Formats: sequence, C-alpha cells, structure tokens
Amino acid sequence: MSWAGTILTYAFVNNVVLVELLGVCPFLGITRSPRAALRLGLTTAAAMPAAAAASWALRRFVLDPLGLQSLQLLALCLILALVVLLPAAALGAGPRARGLGLLLPHAAASCAVLGVALGTAEPGGLASLAAGAAAGAGFLAAALLFSGLRERMDKERTPRALRGLPLSLVTAGLMAMCFMAFDRLLNLPG
Repeated sequence: MSWAGTILTYAFVNNVVLVELLGVCPFLGITRSPRAALRLGLTTAAAMPAAAAASWALRRFVLDPLGLQSLQLLALCLILALVVLLPAAALGAGPRARGLGLLLPHAAASCAVLGVALGTAEPGGLASLAAGAAAGAGFLAAALLFSGLRERMDKERTPRALRGLPLSLVTAGLMAMCFMAFDRLLNLPG
C-alpha cells in the first residue's frame, strides 16, 4: 500500500475510535469540551506511533525469533506501560503530567493505544511508525470534531429521550460513516 493509502486508511477509513471502537470510553467521557478533547487527543496521538514502533520491534526482534508469539499481548501491555510512563518520569511529572491534565495510567491502559499496537502489523518499522502516527492523528481529529459537535448539541433543544448519551452515540455513528467515505478515495483509479 502507498504512504497516502496507509495514512488515509489508519486515520480515517479504519479510525481507531469510530470504526474499530477502541477507546470509546475516554472518547465519550472526556470530549465534553474542546480543551479536554485536545489534551486527550494529543496524549493518545503521541502514544500511538511509539506503541506501533515498539510493537513492531518487539515482534521482529524478540517474539518471532524466539517463537513466543503467544506472549504478544502480555509483552505489549508491559511495553506500552513503559512507552507512556517513561517520558513522564523523565520529565519529573510523576503520575500526573504537567500541562496534559490527564492521568498517564489512563493513557497507558487505553485500549485504543493497545489496539493500534496490535493492529498495525506493517512490514517495516517506518511503515508501522507511519500507521501509528496516522491512527493518532485520526483519533485527535475525531476527538476535536466530536467535542465541537457536543458543544453545539448542548446548546440546541433536543427531545428528552435523545439527550446525553443517545445523541452522542448517534452523532459518533454519523461521524464514522463520514470518515469511512474516505475509502472511496482509496478505490479511485490511479
């Protein structure tokens, strides 16, 4: 697949939160304001390329040569905790990162980051890094768009039965359909 195809696929067509349904809990819970959505999106977008690259290296240099593919999930969970927590420790931020406003264990345990690490089985390290970065950018874009829509929905009059979570789920479903429309771009003749 071309670089543009990889980026469009992981950012939009197979968006980790809207299509793959990974990381839905923080997506629905934290995106009440654009500022919180930006923090969540940046934290997750920063972790995803590192997680994809670390998972590629772990598979390529440790698990596959030793025949330990069955330990992939356990090894990835440990690696991802290190990928997210080590930068915070290096900055002296402790369990709470200054400026991020999110608990880092929340980001470390995010199933979206783990899903990207498991799902970006690209043939090369650079391709895995690009896929992780594209997935992170897609998560960030979805979180920011959704927070803007939620602000607008909170101001509008809606039927009582649709207020809150039901309308949020309908909106997220419509966003997923819009993001999947990028699949048509990938199928256009060269």
